[in-house]
Amino acid sequence: MKEYIWILGGLGPEASQYLYKNILHYCQKKYWAIQDTDYPHMLINNIWLEGFDETWIVKPDLVKEWLLDGIKQLENAGVHKIYIACNTVHTYYQYLQEKSQWKIINLIQATCDKIKKQWHKKVLILSSKTTNDIWLYDAYLQKLWISFCKVNTIEQDTLDQIIESVMGWMVREKDFWYIEDISKKYKKQWATGVIIGCTELPLATRAERNSLEVFDTIEILTEMISASTQTKSPII
Repeated sequence: MKEYIWILGGLGPEASQYLYKNILHYCQKKYWAIQDTDYPHMLINNIWLEGFDETWIVKPDLVKEWLLDGIKQLENAGVHKIYIACNTVHTYYQYLQEKSQWKIINLIQATCDKIKKQWHKKVLILSSKTTNDIWLYDAYLQKLWISFCKVNTIEQDTLDQIIESVMGWMVREKDFWYIEDISKKYKKQWATGVIIGCTELPLATRAERNSLEVFDTIEILTEMISASTQTKSPII
């Protein structure tokens, strides 16, 4: 029997729709999905989150209130797992998990575990300002003895502008080039991988052209969600 899954999205909406499309394509490619019953049974709650923008959790208490309200809406929905389509709000992961009767998948932990399995010793973190400032990825990477590079203030401002562009579907060609150029810069500091640690940034990233191995958090979410609900054998 397939699991029901719940995705807490709208953080922002473009990232959530991109995740949904990726899940469909992943199931088609790897699991031969054709009929409706071949795809995951998903509930996506595109929540309205006040006190949160592309750079910062402006009103922490208000953000926690909206997130918890979004989680509580699933209590009687019959889901088995909850996935959050946002990196930044994982700062409240422990709080939300304690308040929920369902298992919430930790995207930050899953991403860092994948990096460890690929034997990377040093990675570049690209994220929102909040994720950068609160050391969200840093703490998990340190526990796994993985070194990391972080962008400077000017570079972070540019990343935040790219995130905002994605949120309004105004991505420019120069945004793609910026992600590639900044990866090249930090490759010279011995980084071998890059965490695309904001679910908007994959929409401005060309993994195949990046000089570092890309750890795309939308793609990691896609793989986890698709694999957890499949009954067909994968394509070998």
